Amino acid sequence: MTARADELGTFVTAARDRYDLGGRPVVAVGFSNGANIAGALLLVSPQPVRAAALLAAMPMLSASPPSDLTGVAVFCGGGTHDPVATPRHVEALARALSERGAAVDVHWHPDGHSVHPTTITAATAWLAERVPATRT
Repeated sequence: MTARADELGTFVTAARDRYDLGGRPVVAVGFSNGANIAGALLLVSPQPVRAAALLAAMPMLSASPPSDLTGVAVFCGGGTHDPVATPRHVEALARALSERGAAVDVHWHPDGHSVHPTTITAATAWLAERVPATRT
């Protein structure tokens, strides 16, 4: 997973340069496995990402380099009855990210391994507050 997260970081950085995205914030958004790789990216190669909305994510790395996530905002959404990304998993990932300096907000919904409507509403509001809209 570490190698894949590093590859993703290299790809995102190259795409940012290729498409002349300049200083625009890169926001990672994912559910389940997509959120897992985005969380691993933050822990391994965070340079291109300034914010992330991780839904039903869990820590995928047993050890990771001590990345500096100061200035990175992270939304972690989880289900209180999720048998896959359990509340303990979501909390462990949130703790690992915040220990590295990320500003982490955790939102809980009352269901299982799903994207709950209240999570969509909360994540949308969270993104609107933290990631300014830009026009090209």
